[in-house]
Amino acid sequence: MNQQIPNQPTQSHEAETEFKPKGAIAFIVALLLTFAAIWLGVFYIMIDRA
Repeated sequence: MNQQIPNQPTQSHEAETEFKPKGAIAFIVALLLTFAAIWLGVFYIMIDRA
């Protein structure tokens, strides 16, 4: 009578739900900051030429 209930999360499942891809989030933030820096650089070059 020691059967596991299918809907009950196990410890390994709880660890998966708490997983946060910190490396991917850091990469996306770095990508956005790089894009913003390039965009602002081009923006100020265009302003100077006007």
